[in-house]
Amino acid sequence: MKMIGKLDESPLFEVEEGKYIAVSPDRETCLPMWSWFAVLGRWAETFEKCSESPDELRCLDLIELNKEQLAEALNSYADEVSSENGKEMLEAQREFYEWLDEGREYSYFEGYTDEIEDD
Repeated sequence: MKMIGKLDESPLFEVEEGKYIAVSPDRETCLPMWSWFAVLGRWAETFEKCSESPDELRCLDLIELNKEQLAEALNSYADEVSSENGKEMLEAQREFYEWLDEGREYSYFEGYTDEIEDD
């Protein structure tokens, strides 16, 4: 498992392709998902490609505390991941991730946030 970015400021961990966990250390919650790219523009607005966070150890502790429930949820996504639509979504996610610049926050609605001009 490795940290691959932040989804709306929540550290995002990849267990393996098709198994992701977003962690909110402030709320002490873990959100399992099969595709983080699928939630951009729906439940999340921004993504930042990065491999570390000051909250990383706290996040890993929360994942450890909830590992049984998280594993069950992640395993329940197997059909979605192996479906034709799932494979297409994961390919689009992979291409998007490779395109992103490290350490820059990307807004689904406005592009890179450091390029947004104040009016």
